[in-house]
Amino acid sequence: MYAFSSESNSDSDTSGLGSDTGGSLFSRHQHIPSSNPHVRQTESCRKFLDVSGDISGRVLEVLTLMDSLHLNLPLFLWAISWNVPELVSNDRVRFARTALMLSDELPGILANWHWPPRSHGQGIRTKAARDAMNNWALETVCEIMDHELDILKPTMLFPQENLSEDALLSISWKEMIPEVKSQALTMWKLFHHALRTPKQRLKNKLTNPDPVSVLCFVSDIMV
Repeated sequence: MYAFSSESNSDSDTSGLGSDTGGSLFSRHQHIPSSNPHVRQTESCRKFLDVSGDISGRVLEVLTLMDSLHLNLPLFLWAISWNVPELVSNDRVRFARTALMLSDELPGILANWHWPPRSHGQGIRTKAARDAMNNWALETVCEIMDHELDILKPTMLFPQENLSEDALLSISWKEMIPEVKSQALTMWKLFHHALRTPKQRLKNKLTNPDPVSVLCFVSDIMV
């Protein structure tokens, strides 16, 4: 079975594996070769599979071997994802894990886990990992928002004893916009998205929701 198992293998000469061919499984990845050994390993494997055209057979061989070892894909991914102490610092596992994290394939993998293609045009779409990924995404966004609000407190916080109509009217919202955008980009994008639907953004390109977005930040921090 063909495999790259270590960093030394990934650094070897793979020019003999052949070149990308038109219409291949991986043609969308044609680009300038990377200098990163982790990325280079994936590129070398991809070139080999492009020429051999037998990725499905090799995947089935790996799954058969995993069955014989009483190991399945969930347990394999769990084990290499910093959950087994003996594997956390293992050089071979670290290299394979980093290759996955830096790969061009990872965004597509996550996208299909979240929203898999329909099965052969039958109109049936499996649920996949959508709930788990949505929950993780929500927790991540909440953490980012908490962090950004803390950063903006010195800018947005207004002492209650100084709060008055004249004080509020004297605030220059336009001057605050660049600072808010730079320090709380995630929240800024969320407020912008909530203030206008995609159709409204296409129809009305003149209305600027920036001042309203700033007010949303102020109300969040003052509550």
